[in-house]
Amino acid sequence: MSPDTVVVEIASLRVPYEQIDEQFWRGVDEQFLSLEIRQKLAGNGFRGGILSGELPASLRDALAEGQISSRIGDQDPERPRGPVVSQQRLQNRTGRRGKLITSEIRDELVTLMPEAGRVTGKTLSMAQCLLSLRSYPRGDGHVRLELVPEIEHGEPRTRWLGQPADGTFRIDTGRERTIFNELRFDPVLAPGETLLVTCSADWKGLGRSFFADPAGEIRMQRVLLIRLAQTQADDLFAPSPLTDEELPEDELR
Repeated sequence: MSPDTVVVEIASLRVPYEQIDEQFWRGVDEQFLSLEIRQKLAGNGFRGGILSGELPASLRDALAEGQISSRIGDQDPERPRGPVVSQQRLQNRTGRRGKLITSEIRDELVTLMPEAGRVTGKTLSMAQCLLSLRSYPRGDGHVRLELVPEIEHGEPRTRWLGQPADGTFRIDTGRERTIFNELRFDPVLAPGETLLVTCSADWKGLGRSFFADPAGEIRMQRVLLIRLAQTQADDLFAPSPLTDEELPEDELR
């Protein structure tokens, strides 16, 4: 791998709403961000924290049950499922954008967000919620992650993007993005630590759109786990990671 590569393991777990109680949050460090950022995230329905070492027993059990339930569900679609797990391993270079999908594509999605003392809303078609992920490794083994809530929506379209480094253009095909930069958060993880992100208990605002699943007889809630598995950065032997100023313009979008 490149010296500036970071490896993260991601698990997306859907569990019954009632299981995400205060007992669930014991052992989770929720003070990893500044008070201002925590208040912004909470005001928009997000909640998160950092887990060091082993996952709590409740999460380990839910992950194991979800893996078994997913396999059984593949064989017997009529059988009721328990927690559902999807997992991936992502190799991410410094400043490169990765996508962590947190919802299915919805025909129509109404977003509500406080702005300048009032709540503003927008209706999006063919919408899918995600967190964009960028990683910035440090020489001491820690990695700063940058996560920004985004919603992709509409039909795919083709556009030309300029490449400032060599003065050329390339074709990009994708959907429109609504980016909530004001809700960006930047946790710093050590290898083995896990970032947990979900919605608040009151299921409000953007957090509800990203992580709540009220359909069906049992209300389900999605929990996203992001574990720092490996970083290549080393102060002695690796070249310095790219700074934001050195990245291509399209990677900073």
